[in-house]
Amino acid sequence: MQTDALSENRHTDEELIGAFVELRASDAFEELVRRHGPMVLGVCLRVLRHRQDAEDAFQATFLVLARKAGSISPRNAAANWLHGVALQTAIRARAITMKRRKRETSVPLVPEAGVREVWWDDVAAVLDEELEHLPGHYRAVVLLCDVEGRTRADTARHLGCPEGSVSSRLSRARALLARRLSRRGVAPPLGGLALLAGPSAAVAVPPALVKSTVEAARSLVAGPVPGASTSSAVTTLTEGVLKAMLITELKALALIAVFVGFLGLGGAIGLGRSAGQQPGKPVEEKRVDCPKNPEEHLQKEVDAAVENVKRAKKALDAAVKELHEADERLATAKRKGKPIEVKPVTGKLLRSDVAERTVHVEVYKEVTDPRAVLWGGIIGFCGDVYEIFPLVPQATVLQDHVPTKLVDLKNGAQVTLRLGRDGKSAESVTVDGGSVRGRFVSWNETRNTITVTVGAKNEPRVFHLLRETCVRGAAHVKDFKPGTPLLITRSVEDANTVIEIEAVAADEGRTDPQPNRPAKRE
Repeated sequence: MQTDALSENRHTDEELIGAFVELRASDAFEELVRRHGPMVLGVCLRVLRHRQDAEDAFQATFLVLARKAGSISPRNAAANWLHGVALQTAIRARAITMKRRKRETSVPLVPEAGVREVWWDDVAAVLDEELEHLPGHYRAVVLLCDVEGRTRADTARHLGCPEGSVSSRLSRARALLARRLSRRGVAPPLGGLALLAGPSAAVAVPPALVKSTVEAARSLVAGPVPGASTSSAVTTLTEGVLKAMLITELKALALIAVFVGFLGLGGAIGLGRSAGQQPGKPVEEKRVDCPKNPEEHLQKEVDAAVENVKRAKKALDAAVKELHEADERLATAKRKGKPIEVKPVTGKLLRSDVAERTVHVEVYKEVTDPRAVLWGGIIGFCGDVYEIFPLVPQATVLQDHVPTKLVDLKNGAQVTLRLGRDGKSAESVTVDGGSVRGRFVSWNETRNTITVTVGAKNEPRVFHLLRETCVRGAAHVKDFKPGTPLLITRSVEDANTVIEIEAVAADEGRTDPQPNRPAKRE
């Protein structure tokens, strides 16, 4: 990766992660791999000092990103997040390698020749560890400016802060990092900048490694991709890191539960003391013998608080299940003996079952039962619901307006079902890549592309037209006038490919509506 290849006009990390999480855009994920891959591979090489092991850790890091991209917060801190995951993955890989080599042979791990310098070996042992200990806003500018070689203006645009703030944070971060390294006996030449400009700070990523990583991530998220495969070492590393992250999250939830339990226990004790004390009379002091083992007594209280939280959650789950069952019984009683008013169902296609002739769809439902108001703030009675719809024998299946086999439907795409009279079985399935609202800007006949402005900031966006793209509301694409509100239906194959363009009323020109979600009621 060359520094001068970093364009000021590229999408920010926040935009790329949003496109990948919400649209499953593989090109956005590939750009993240190309952008941060040199930094990630550099971390893995510094820890492992072996090219193949480092590339395995590199792939595992980005596979974890494919699974956990939605949990990154804030999304413009992708470099920080990837650095931490890469370090954790590389350390785990090193431990696995050392165990294996300890069983197989006693030959020590030797770094590859010609990759490192003497002073860098001293720095590499503690560099990434001290980078992780820096505050997040300092670590971000160091990774983007010094490790990835971005300009300060580009860094400011990606982080959403003034360029002056980037400069001041960078100088403070370098000084802080140099002091911490000095305390640990590491004294690199030429100060903080040379510290990060040395060999292996950011390493060129082979195109083949980028391609295999993107294909593996696509298989992990959207299903098997022909020709894409991952080694057992990469799979083991990915699962291990995901499991470690899950354990960390569960520990945090357990601590919160214990804290809430202590608050409740403290409140109950305080109320009991207040109730037992009568005004105007001094409280008689009673001698309380201290328990023989205070730690054991405190542990029992913690265990009791955790059990109370578990019982409350179990009772809440039972109440939720009972409420849903009551709603089903009520709906059945209402439609008994009456024709059902059937409306199209839209949602996200999770998967299709050829043997059972069913489609599994994530749809949006709103519960209007007044009893849900009590619990709405806790569990959310309106949201995405997983449902299975069986297909009638003569059901039609369309994908991008083309008759398609059930097995060829793309998972994760937007799907519209036309239901039968029973309100449960589907008579037709129509799959497309979702819709985008925007305003027409221009059309390029040579490249067969259309430019529209979308989003709250009216940013221009280019879509590629298929040869058989349907144009509604005009005889030809070029007949649309600039500023015309458009509804663009995207292809399943590519989120930036258009299969249908339609002019809409000016008052309907809202951008990117949430699919299947009803408008909020006043």
